[in-house]
Parts: sequence; C-alpha cells; structure tokens
Amino acid sequence: MALRLDDVRFDYGSGTTFSQRALDGVSMAVETGHVTLVAGATGSGKSTLLRVAAGLLKPNRGSVTLDGAFVSGPAAGPGGVGIVFQSPENQLFAETVLDD
Repeated sequence: MALRLDDVRFDYGSGTTFSQRALDGVSMAVETGHVTLVAGATGSGKSTLLRVAAGLLKPNRGSVTLDGAFVSGPAAGPGGVGIVFQSPENQLFAETVLDD
C-alpha cells in the first residue's frame, strides 16, 4: 500500500479575501511498512496535510492517491486512509448521548 501526495496545495477560505495558504507544492510518498514522521511548528500545516491525505479536505491543486486510486476528487472512494485525532473526545462526540 502506498500513499502519494503530488504537488498538493490547500487554501483555507479559497476564493475569499480571507484566503490563507496552508500547503503549497507538497509531494511525498509513504510506503507500506515504513513509519513517517510529520513534524513542525504550530500552524505549519501538519494537521491540514493529514486531513488532505485522509480525504477529509480536498486539495486546491495536486492529487492524493492510495495504491493508485484517488483519495480526493471525483474518482475517490470511501475510507482507505485513517487518522487518529489528538483529542477525539473534543472532536468526534457530543457531550451527551442526546446531542449525539
């Protein structure tokens, strides 16, 4: 299984006066059986990179593929790339069962 990002760019608020570039020209490959570390300062785009790789955010430019199949875009299928959030209790579930 190989995850590839080719020339990926992502802008928050794309097309607005508040547009902010988070990724620009990112290319990388993660091969099966290898561990890849993504490190950087706060606000450097680490979480955005992971969300784009998982298909949670669609890149403004470039492609993301998993074993040759598109992760993001019109030909994308569900699943394939998973991420674990740093604080899932704050991001995945409501405070009460009723709210969920």
